[in-house]
Amino acid sequence: MHHTLHIIHVGKHSGEWYSLGNEYIKRMSRSWHIQISTIKDASSSLSIEERKKRETQKILPLLTEHSLLIELHPEGTTYSSLQFAQKMSIWCENRAKIPTFLLAGTFGFAREQLPPNRTILSLSPMTFTHEMTYALLLEQIYRSYTLLTNIPYHY
Repeated sequence: MHHTLHIIHVGKHSGEWYSLGNEYIKRMSRSWHIQISTIKDASSSLSIEERKKRETQKILPLLTEHSLLIELHPEGTTYSSLQFAQKMSIWCENRAKIPTFLLAGTFGFAREQLPPNRTILSLSPMTFTHEMTYALLLEQIYRSYTLLTNIPYHY
């Protein structure tokens, strides 16, 4: 089973958390293709609202009619790892759509600019840095991958 996923995130793409996330990408590379798009943070000299707007505007051109949008947000729906694997299976079954995960920058998105037809996912009600969120998301995607392909990892 070959699947494509897209992760769009705001911020830098370097450091230990990204290295950890990228290790999970390598582990899945035989059968899952994960495209990473990194959006540079808006200038810190801008107001918070303007930063959110600019970062969101940079994301929009990366979305296509094939994007199945999954926004990460602390107020989203939380799932157990098994439930998330079931969701991943459903999202990946639709070959016409590409599960596209959106990770915001420090202040979040200008949510009113995002398409309304999206899933809101929370990894936790706690707040994490976007670097940590990147690694945590990829670990959960990898865990789903192992559950769906019967690779020993989840106990």
